Parts: sequence; C-alpha cells; structure tokens
Amino acid sequence: MIGAVPETLQTAYESLTPGLDLTANQSLLVRGGTSSVGLAASALAKDLGATVLSTTRNPDRARRGQGTGWRTTC
Repeated sequence: MIGAVPETLQTAYESLTPGLDLTANQSLLVRGGTSSVGLAASALAKDLGATVLSTTRNPDRARRGQGTGWRTTC
C-alpha cells in the first residue's frame, strides 16, 4: 500500500502544475475528491494557495476532504 503513495502524489502534482498551471488565488474543482488522487490533489492545490471545491458520492466521506482543505463539497 505504501508503494502507491509516490505514484499518487506524482499523478496529482503533474496534473496540477505542468498540466493546469495552477497558481494561488485560482479555483479547482476536484471530481471524485475522496479518491486517493482526489485527496492528494486537494492537499497539493491548497498548499499552492488555490481554493478547492470537490464532489463526492458519499456524504459520510465529505469530512475527509475538509481536512485536506476543501472549501465546499458538492
């Protein structure tokens, strides 16, 4: 399980920085925010200074994302 962490973080980071060129004061909508990549992307985007919005199919999991910096959960 721990072996998947670097790949998850790399996927999220590469999607946000070179892929989207995400910077501070931008907004990001993460679909499937309670997945491993969604949670990683949320945390990295928050660290970059972006506003993070997210979706999840499971309302009970919405609390997870708020710890990673979600502003709003849909």
